[in-house]
Amino acid sequence: MLSRRGTTGRILVLVLLVAVFFSGALRRARARLPDTPPAVVPAEVHSQSAAPPRPVAPATKRLKVPRARTLRVTRAPAQLPTGRSTSAPAVAKERRAGVAALPPDVETAIPEEDFTLAGESVQGTERALIEVQLGRLARRVLKTYWSGDQLLLPLAAWLDFAEVRHAVRGARIAGRLEPTRTTFVVDADSGVARVGNRRITLRDRDLARIDGEAYASLQLVANLFGVSTRIDRENAAVVFHNPDVLPVGRRLAREAARGIQAGGDGEIAAHLIHRGPDPNLLGLVVAYEVRSSSLRGSASSYNLGVATGLAGGSAMLRGSGSAGAPPRVEGNWSRAWPGHRWLTQLRVGDGLTSGPRPEISRGFALSNAPISRTVLVEDLPFAGALPPDWSIEAYRAGRLVGFDSVGASGKYSLALPVQYGENPVDFVAYGPFGEVRTFSRTFRALPSMVPAGVWEYGVSAGECRSSRCAAAANLDLRHGVSRRWTLRAGLDQLWGSPRGALSHPYAGVVGALTNPLGIEAEAVANLLYRVGVRLEPSPRLRLTGDYVSYADSSSGSPFLPPGTREQWSLYGRLMPGRRAGAVVLEAQGTRTLTTSGARTQVRTGAALQFQNLVLRPYARSERTPAAAGPVRRNYLGLDATVLPQRSLGPVLGGLWLLGQVEAEDARRPTSAAVVLARNVGRWFRVEAGTRWERAFPGPVFTFSLVSQLDVLRSTSVVTAQPVTGETRLDQSVGGSVVWSRGAGAPVFSSEPSLDRGGVGGRVFLDLNGDTRWQADEPPAPGTRLLVGSRWVTADDEGRYQVWGVPPWEEILISVDTTSLASPWWTPGYPASAVTPTPSLVRSVDVPIVIGGVIEGNLLLEGPSSQPLERPLPIVLVELGRGTRTIVESFSDGSFYRMGLPPGRYEATVEDAVLNRLGLKAKPIHFELRPSRAAGDPGPTVSGLRLVLQPR
Repeated sequence: MLSRRGTTGRILVLVLLVAVFFSGALRRARARLPDTPPAVVPAEVHSQSAAPPRPVAPATKRLKVPRARTLRVTRAPAQLPTGRSTSAPAVAKERRAGVAALPPDVETAIPEEDFTLAGESVQGTERALIEVQLGRLARRVLKTYWSGDQLLLPLAAWLDFAEVRHAVRGARIAGRLEPTRTTFVVDADSGVARVGNRRITLRDRDLARIDGEAYASLQLVANLFGVSTRIDRENAAVVFHNPDVLPVGRRLAREAARGIQAGGDGEIAAHLIHRGPDPNLLGLVVAYEVRSSSLRGSASSYNLGVATGLAGGSAMLRGSGSAGAPPRVEGNWSRAWPGHRWLTQLRVGDGLTSGPRPEISRGFALSNAPISRTVLVEDLPFAGALPPDWSIEAYRAGRLVGFDSVGASGKYSLALPVQYGENPVDFVAYGPFGEVRTFSRTFRALPSMVPAGVWEYGVSAGECRSSRCAAAANLDLRHGVSRRWTLRAGLDQLWGSPRGALSHPYAGVVGALTNPLGIEAEAVANLLYRVGVRLEPSPRLRLTGDYVSYADSSSGSPFLPPGTREQWSLYGRLMPGRRAGAVVLEAQGTRTLTTSGARTQVRTGAALQFQNLVLRPYARSERTPAAAGPVRRNYLGLDATVLPQRSLGPVLGGLWLLGQVEAEDARRPTSAAVVLARNVGRWFRVEAGTRWERAFPGPVFTFSLVSQLDVLRSTSVVTAQPVTGETRLDQSVGGSVVWSRGAGAPVFSSEPSLDRGGVGGRVFLDLNGDTRWQADEPPAPGTRLLVGSRWVTADDEGRYQVWGVPPWEEILISVDTTSLASPWWTPGYPASAVTPTPSLVRSVDVPIVIGGVIEGNLLLEGPSSQPLERPLPIVLVELGRGTRTIVESFSDGSFYRMGLPPGRYEATVEDAVLNRLGLKAKPIHFELRPSRAAGDPGPTVSGLRLVLQPR
């Protein structure tokens, strides 16, 4: 019995020893981990009791034990753009970092024992709880020590909070700062602190080892990591003013910016854009160009075009010719229906036929293809691999278009919008400790590609306007099989060729096996077989290859190049430098098999860009067939461009210099040229140069004056050859005149204006609020408008007009509010949308209204209806048009808005915010009546009370 009791006692003692050992190991493991996530708040923290002040008792005196505090953490959920990716590992990473890991509304109670300093403090120090704040981004409560007037921070815990990569070995901490990859070492035992090659001089009490852990003074932390700090003794807090130098600060700033940037760059919401019945103004467009030469026997030539609006479309008549010859007259009528499913374009008269090999014909053409191919094609996935817990952002032209987080598998995928043409995307990957990695990818969408599931057709027929045929017709079909593949088929039919009627049915496919690898193939009966391969792994590297096999040229088809049987072509482009465009290497080779033999052309070159100089050396080789055998020639050349250097003074500093030299076999010069150019004011450009070629009897000198006035353009070129004594003057003058009824005097332009559109109207003060101009409503002169991408200012009568915008493409008209004459004035619409018609001016009036002022308070329902002490978004809905305006309340619950357009409004709080807070609100209604005079102040509504109630 005693033996059993002794055995039982020994077992109990052993169990207790094991428990003590594991509890100690657990405490040591917890000491190396970051503080618990609830101590970090990514938004404003509302404390129910004041933060404990810094104790001022002697070092040997026990601190007072404060009561446990309850922190209420409120965080708005991340608003991610549609189609953007996030993943659970990203949230796990945030939780491990202790940042942004709390649900929207959490009450976190810090246990009372965390505030209790059991036992005596370390000799000469005094223990305290301090809240560390990284600006307004994040905060965390850390256990710190006061050593005299020095505040000692637990360095490992602070590095965890700052997301700085580090390793702890006792009192020695070593790590690396990203993205500079600068190493640092702090050793509390030996008193060493070093960042990179810089050793930091330590003062007394800068480093201490307390309970086996390294503590560093606030000043030492600032010196190590380049941060500026401030101690808030009243609230027992330490504030880091520039957290953007730390990985956690950069990460939180990126996450905050994503909600603003991703998916748009400040576009106006669709429901705020006004689309009204904007009428066309009756008008006329005349474009002209005249060319003449002093060369003996040379005749002057002309080109004259007239266009106007007709039946919702555009009618155009054009004549061209030269003196002593009959004119060539062309005319057509065209109309478009953007967005229509079955018919988007119709043309009757002269123009190009449809299909991949268009002919100039006089007939008709119709299609349902988009008028402009600048629209999006698809959202294509860009996938890859990165280490777990990384995040990645995608940019196009400096604009954030997508982001994703990398999961445990190390895979990421972003669906990015792809446009026709080249789609270079720059990726920036961020590691969990501030690492940064950049790379680029691209995808080229050919114009022949169509979106998945879409059918496009083209039908055309007419009389040929060239001698190649008498009549031509085409039927063209395209179908988007998937996001990456498009099929094409059709028929080209010709009549009146030397071989009679010719039929060329064709079929083709274009697509991409992967984002970098694209394939294009086409087969045309009795004409050719063609295949092309494109490899573009990044914007810095492009490789293309094409092969074409032609049918026997005896078939007489006008589409066949005479005597050509096969053609191979290869092209490569590489930018090896880190700076885009600084160094570009190119190589191109073509081999053509003809009935007389094989012809080969190879060219290699480079482009080297310096500060004010661009050099383009090249080498080319030609091998041509001849009766006596192939002839081979090799050439070396150099093109150079010297950019203007302002440091050379007002005269020489504006000069451009262009030079070129080429030699055969590097010994026999074949050509050389040099040109000097300079802009003279806004409208003139002067060029002077000389050119020599081995085939010329002597050098040729040229002098030209280019004038680009507001009303016309002209070019004058004088060419002189001293050896022959020949001198000639070539002159060209062109421009256009645009007239529209109700728009005032005709507008003269130096640019070609046929097949272009215009927008014009009146900017006025809308006193009755009906958005239509009345005779008694005054104009708003001096108002600046953004029409598409062009700025225009209203004249003294409030009129504006812009010409030369692309037709059939919707553009936006918005007001620069800083140009309005009164702070009470505000645009009647945030923006107006209009689709210009070719050869016409679309009339769009822009109303300006006198805005009002509202003010009120957000209140929590209770015995005294206390103000809500936190900002909330308030939604103001204009009941007539349904436009929404969001106003954010101040921290005391009050809200204020100036420049609100007149109308009947309903005010409430966003439903998502109310649901998150567990509240409900009863909407309030108010009305702002229009002012009756331009000098009147806007209406004012005050005393609004928006009461929130618990659900």
